[in-house]
Amino acid sequence: MKKVTNQTRIIMSILLIAALAVTAVPIHSLAKAKVKLNKTKLSMNVGKTASLKLKNNKKKVKWSSSNKKVAKVSAKGKVKGLKKGKATITAKVGKKKYKCKVTVKARKEAEATKKSSPMPKSTAAATNKPVPKPTEIPIATPDITPTATPTQRPTETPVPKLEYIYFEEQIEDVELKLGEEIYLTVKPYPKEAEIPTKIRWEVSDPDAVGFWFGETQDEYGFKHHNGALDWCEAWVKAELGDYGTATFTAWVDDLSVSCKVTVPPIEAELELSEDGTVLKDCKNANSATVINIPNTVTRIAGGSIGSCVRVKSLEIPSSVTTISYCALAMKYGLSMSLKSLYIPSSVTKIEEQPLPESCIIYGESGSYAEQWAKENSYTFVVR
Repeated sequence: MKKVTNQTRIIMSILLIAALAVTAVPIHSLAKAKVKLNKTKLSMNVGKTASLKLKNNKKKVKWSSSNKKVAKVSAKGKVKGLKKGKATITAKVGKKKYKCKVTVKARKEAEATKKSSPMPKSTAAATNKPVPKPTEIPIATPDITPTATPTQRPTETPVPKLEYIYFEEQIEDVELKLGEEIYLTVKPYPKEAEIPTKIRWEVSDPDAVGFWFGETQDEYGFKHHNGALDWCEAWVKAELGDYGTATFTAWVDDLSVSCKVTVPPIEAELELSEDGTVLKDCKNANSATVINIPNTVTRIAGGSIGSCVRVKSLEIPSSVTTISYCALAMKYGLSMSLKSLYIPSSVTKIEEQPLPESCIIYGESGSYAEQWAKENSYTFVVR
């Protein structure tokens, strides 16, 4: 066998390196696509909608509006202009925020007339050719009046009949906590159909939750817009003092759609004496809407629950015998918003209580509560 020389080894190494260089695949680092909104500025008219999307994002997005009366945004990034003004729509992913500035403009009226197009120049002027002189011999023309060709009118597409109405978000039953809100926007089906009359709103319990309709106020005290579809909307918000259930119903002639809204009560956090016989104070007086007094209490101390200004109804248990000075209502405007108060026959002493004049006192006939109510000019009802 022949020995491999150094020169042969060098040539074989060069050929091997060349082959590897030809077949080698370069490695590229793929840059991660940047997460961003499809729009950072948006201009729209009142009543119009636009969609915002967060590109290159697979995580859950939380949408919010800085001014919900100007522009609102849905959970899917759909923006709707409500009235003239400016708002910022924010898409939040984790701790990162992506913002779009929205300008809502008032509806523009259509132009009354179209701009007329300029008359075309004469053929002679366009071609720079001299206009030939007319012949001196008159040419006879037949005395025939041309017949005008009638203009064919376009066929009008008939407007489909309104079959039913529905809320845009398909809301039927919802629970709102303090500060939360929803919009009930009426839509027609099919979407090309027209709503021929005003939308009539009904609310089963106006005291349960705060609400606002459209722009004008009707004879019933409910607010609504005069039939314009973009304003067929109720804004419902749970505020301090609201609790209970109210059903919102929108009517168009004999067609209707309803949504039940429930605001849960906020129970008072009461402070009692060590033996549980004296009601001393309420820790969340500014937000409490319901007070449940334990049946161990025999005396309600002065100023204990008088600052619970959001409470509308109160029932005192039969264990109570004494209601101290300003226990149920404070002076100087800090009076409870009580509409009804039940005082059992066990109560034999009631000191001064500056309750609202409209508050109705309930109790047993011939009780001390009846005597006290009449002496202080409150309406008493036997229960």
